[in-house]
Amino acid sequence: MNFPTLKRIVLFGALIVLMSRCGPDAPHDNPLDPLNPSANFSIGGRVFNFYPPFNGLPNVQVVLLPLNRQTTTGPSGEFIFANIRRGQFQLIGTAPGYRADTLTLTLKQDTTVVLHLDALPRLDSIRITSHRVGRFFPPEDLLYVQFAAVGADPDGASDITRIQFLLPDLSVTDTLSPLQIVNATQVKGAVRKTASELNLTSIENLVGKAVYFTIGDKPGARVTSPPHYLFRVIPRIPTVVSPSALTSIPADSARILFRWEPISFPFAFTFTVELYRLDLGIGTLVNSVTNISADTTEIYLPNPGTAGDYFWVVYVVDEFGNSSRSREGAFRIITTGG
Repeated sequence: MNFPTLKRIVLFGALIVLMSRCGPDAPHDNPLDPLNPSANFSIGGRVFNFYPPFNGLPNVQVVLLPLNRQTTTGPSGEFIFANIRRGQFQLIGTAPGYRADTLTLTLKQDTTVVLHLDALPRLDSIRITSHRVGRFFPPEDLLYVQFAAVGADPDGASDITRIQFLLPDLSVTDTLSPLQIVNATQVKGAVRKTASELNLTSIENLVGKAVYFTIGDKPGARVTSPPHYLFRVIPRIPTVVSPSALTSIPADSARILFRWEPISFPFAFTFTVELYRLDLGIGTLVNSVTNISADTTEIYLPNPGTAGDYFWVVYVVDEFGNSSRSREGAFRIITTGG
């Protein structure tokens, strides 16, 4: 074989190799070939709660987009979508009482995924009440509003980060703080505000204005309540009659009679009486009687029997928890011969 013939053979072989490399891809029509554009795959998985130990959540609706296919998780949170061609997809898991979770994926083969739903916090109770407090100095009544709420989270009380109230009409927002743990899932909080702190000239102007409460958790969920309202401000305080003015009462007397002036309002109310011992200028509650009928003007309480200075007050309390407190009636318990 001469050199020109050998050269032609080598060039021909190289041409065959080059053509084989530049030719069309091998067919992927095998249904088991993952590169087959017509191949069908599955997306399966489970939906769990947000915190360990992770528990499967049943009855969660899982939506597959953009196919708009839906399914519901089984008893252990399991779900599956079958017969899906490769591509980009989004899974969204939703359930009442939970914050939705979204997952985006590229499907190239059978795929298993996990979703975690954050349990939404909730507001179990809300109270907005006005409170009028009689005092000797300054002589004007102290008047404030208390915003109080009990919140809960199925993921645990420690998952709650804050509870707030909002007054959109007055551009006022504040936090109920500090939050106190009530039990494994509940917390409570309250805050007091005067008229000036609410951008009002008087507390009465708050009546009828919408107040909203919000509660939030650590993952960022936030729930807002329907509007709530302050219904009433009790217009005046009751007045104590006796004992007062540091009247002396023997320690060995069995009972003490507490009397106050009658008072009437065009709404239902009851009285509450509280008795305090004065210890180094600080009042310590000794006795309390609630739900005293509105037509009552006196009540007997047991004598504490310990010598010292005491004071008592009487409240008017309406059906919504709004209250009005008298000025103090001061008296002294003395030992025999004191």
